[in-house]
Amino acid sequence: MPKSVEVDDCEGDRCEFFRSKDYQMSADFVAPKDSNDLELSVKAILLGVPVPWEDKPTEICNNQVPCPLKSGQSYTYKAAFKDLSKNPRVKGTVVYELKDKNGDTMFCFQLKFKLK
Repeated sequence: MPKSVEVDDCEGDRCEFFRSKDYQMSADFVAPKDSNDLELSVKAILLGVPVPWEDKPTEICNNQVPCPLKSGQSYTYKAAFKDLSKNPRVKGTVVYELKDKNGDTMFCFQLKFKLK
């Protein structure tokens, strides 16, 4: 679990996104172990069904997080949600998980969202 998560225009763990607007997100976390490479898993849970979020960054290290990560050190993951207009108007929960190359979780969090 990250120490903190901030997303533009969100209150607590509930977010209302407008498809015509871009949003910034940051998550502060402490690395639970050393890691040289990271991968992002993003899923939207819609009507109880997990659906992979296809439009996600693929190059995490040195783009969203400085790498290599050292166990016990604090880091900030930064990302942007851009051009949400190609997504349908839905509500659900998004699950963000940052993993190392072995599949071990560095952090994970959920946000309830409504896409307008």
